[in-house]
Amino acid sequence: MPSLSTRRWTLSLVMPALLLATGCGDQPASPVYVGRAGDDAALGILEDGSKVTVYLCGGSGSYATLTRWFHGAVGPGGKLSLTSGDATLTGDLTSLKGQIQVGAGDPLPWTVGPASETGKWCTAKALAGLIRALRL
Repeated sequence: MPSLSTRRWTLSLVMPALLLATGCGDQPASPVYVGRAGDDAALGILEDGSKVTVYLCGGSGSYATLTRWFHGAVGPGGKLSLTSGDATLTGDLTSLKGQIQVGAGDPLPWTVGPASETGKWCTAKALAGLIRALRL
């Protein structure tokens, strides 16, 4: 796994390029949600019809154990049940909250909001572009 300084350096190059490429004005056709998971992790969700992609980014104390991608289907009523390695993300896109279970650890609550209402629209739009580029 690349060092933290390498990851930060890479992100410092990638994020501005994505922001320039995507702009900050128009909302994408697919809903984008951003928020928190547990005490120090961030969460980004891109809903694309019946599919969803979730990026969970651990913080300084949890990067190695939490950071991962989840991909899967959106169930009836916006229900989510996604697995990535030893982690399971459950919740729904109606209440915009749920939990993440990693191994035998305590469940981490997560909550997100529509990117356009969180004040993080440019970052969320860049995240949506990155998610699309890496998953499709």
